[in-house]
Amino acid sequence: MSCIRRSRGRVCRRCCGTVVALLAFLIGCARGPVSEPVAGREEVGAPVCEVVAGRGDAPWVERPAGEWWENGGSRFAVYRSAGGEGSAGAGEGEMYCRSEESAVAAAAAAAARGVLGVLASRGIRFDEPREQELEKEAAGAIARGATSAFPRVRQAGVVLERCRDPRSRGGGWRATLLVEYPISYLRGDVNNARWESERLENEAGVLVASAESLLGRGRWLDGLVELSRARRLLCRAARPLRRNSLPTRIEKLIDQALDTIRVEPSRDLVVLEADARSAAILEFECHYEWDGRRISGVRVPIVFSLGGLRAVADRDPETGADGTARCRLLIAYAEPGEYEVRGAVDTEVVSAALGDDSIVVPSGRGAVERVFVVGGTRAASVCLEVAGLPEVDAAQVRAGFARRAERDGYSVEKCGPDVGVVVSASVEKSLSQTEDGWSAAVVLTATAFDQRTASDVGATTIEVTESALDKPRHAEVAALKESGRLLAAYLSRRILMSLE
Repeated sequence: MSCIRRSRGRVCRRCCGTVVALLAFLIGCARGPVSEPVAGREEVGAPVCEVVAGRGDAPWVERPAGEWWENGGSRFAVYRSAGGEGSAGAGEGEMYCRSEESAVAAAAAAAARGVLGVLASRGIRFDEPREQELEKEAAGAIARGATSAFPRVRQAGVVLERCRDPRSRGGGWRATLLVEYPISYLRGDVNNARWESERLENEAGVLVASAESLLGRGRWLDGLVELSRARRLLCRAARPLRRNSLPTRIEKLIDQALDTIRVEPSRDLVVLEADARSAAILEFECHYEWDGRRISGVRVPIVFSLGGLRAVADRDPETGADGTARCRLLIAYAEPGEYEVRGAVDTEVVSAALGDDSIVVPSGRGAVERVFVVGGTRAASVCLEVAGLPEVDAAQVRAGFARRAERDGYSVEKCGPDVGVVVSASVEKSLSQTEDGWSAAVVLTATAFDQRTASDVGATTIEVTESALDKPRHAEVAALKESGRLLAAYLSRRILMSLE
């Protein structure tokens, strides 16, 4: 498993930063500048290096860099800071380091890479971020002259030279290190790495099973936290894994949980009276897809944005047991008009809970609920006149209209001079028998007039068809109520827009 996320367009960061590959550069190694030849003079000789620490005549000093040999139950190799791995001796354009410490550190970094290569030859490999972490730890121990924790290698000798290049403006330092890897330690490291890898795999498998159970019960964030823990465990395990499908399974579950999370408003719009202490409650439902089912997300962190609406708000920080988060607008100090309140998964909280910045929580999975702020009670009342039907049928149309209009914040009253908006509707109905029962059709044509502003709000024609198995009256009642409900839904926003 790679610790880098590439699925579905998401590009995620590595578990660990690239460290060792640039170590020699960061710690102060640089190429010595070469001066231009002086006209009329012969080119001076090669750089001169003086041994200031260690034995320059030791037999191992002249060995090729990076080649391992065995002696007395241990494996040895030579690594140098100058000229890069594999370089032997000084030469034109050779890299020097600015200090003794940086030269030793550069050679130790090359040694750490080489030691991990020895483990790789024994079938112990790691993903790149974990490998870089091990390289950094081993390089630090070798440079200090200590034995690293894993792999267990040590610095067995060092030769430090101060070099002066007559052809350049200066010189620098270079180090040659002899590293020792006891064969018994090598075998133990191989066995320990395999045992640790198996332990990590088993623990990760338990966490994946726990995550699937949590996600199936609506615990979206808790399930993702378990998957993130399993993912980090496998990032530390040696390759190859015994259960090669486990990393893919984890990534698939993470993708599914992240890709299907949604936040939706439970209402179409909310009406709030400016400067009045009449609370309005905005509800946002959070859900995701799991095993072919729509699951309500429980305790999912939610963030609300009022979008320019100046109001005192009481916000739920997370969804409840029903998967709903609420934002209570206690009082609004905004100008009359239309505003948008957005509810979305709080990606910052989720990222912090996961503790893995390579798992990117997609933004933009929120939803917008429209809020209309009205001035006082202006145009907050409506009435409906119905023509073309007997009273028993007209009452059904008014019932459907009133239920939806009151839900949108209007006061439904009898028509008169004090009503804000008068809605006039003409309705025709028809009934027919079908193979499956009865079918009722209703055609409603309506206009709305705002008496406060003496302006037309809108006009529409609505057609509704409903059916019933055995009782024709049931089909008629359903069609009449639905026509009234659709009329209120059509006019609701237009009435509020007429106030701006």
